[in-house]
Amino acid sequence: MKVYIDGKFYPENQAKVSVFDHGFLYGDGIFETFLVHSGDRAMYGAHFRRLGAAARRLALTLPFSLAGLRRAVAATLRRNRLQEAVIRVMVTRGRGSWSLSTEQCEKPILVIFAAPIRAREKALYDNGVKVCLAPVYKTNPRSLEAGLKTFNYLGNVLAKAYAARQGAFEGILLSHNGLLAEGTVSNLFFVKQGRLMTPSLLTGILPGITRDTVIKAARDLDLPVQEGFYKPGELFTADEVFLTNSVMGVMPVTVVGGKKVADGLPGPLTQLLAVAYDAAESAN
Repeated sequence: MKVYIDGKFYPENQAKVSVFDHGFLYGDGIFETFLVHSGDRAMYGAHFRRLGAAARRLALTLPFSLAGLRRAVAATLRRNRLQEAVIRVMVTRGRGSWSLSTEQCEKPILVIFAAPIRAREKALYDNGVKVCLAPVYKTNPRSLEAGLKTFNYLGNVLAKAYAARQGAFEGILLSHNGLLAEGTVSNLFFVKQGRLMTPSLLTGILPGITRDTVIKAARDLDLPVQEGFYKPGELFTADEVFLTNSVMGVMPVTVVGGKKVADGLPGPLTQLLAVAYDAAESAN
């Protein structure tokens, strides 16, 4: 793998930033992850806009224009000889001092790497996955970092580790006041009596690009959609449950905390929305 760092490419074993970079010292940086199919630019715009919104909230000056970022991603694909890829774009505050002062940071640093897309495990989509409720709470939605993809992902890391110990595919984090929030790397949906339900952005969750696409697809299919505030017990009485993110698309959930969801098989609305999402992604 060749890694892009500020306009130059390095072998992955030589791709380095300073130990005094504030991304390393304090988790002061932002990132986006998305797929590229056949060299196209599917959903680039939405991810780049979200990156820009996060930078503005953190008063982080991006070291590139939108056109420049597109060129850098395209160059990374070419250098790695990839048409189908998972792209990670990262921006750090840059090298500074030990202090928390951002004024002493030299300049933000752009890092991009690309990896081949792994084939989806068909069995996971055919049979669904297991999730568990993790004993990890999101920050208050009024906090500055709520809803951002920053380098400070400790809560998600701990929830993922907890899920692994439980033999679960994903851990579901709760909001600061104990309501359903999101997965460690995914947004959460469930179905009750034909209504699609998902935690509100006001719980402090990430405004997922795939989440938005699935909501739009559901509305285009005249399915009722409700963004709200739900207690954890709602998952145990749901007719269907599924997760979304840009890499896995729509992932059915058939076990929550050791209990089957309905009949223990991926539900019809989950499968319908998975097809609709794949079509929407291909069209962009």
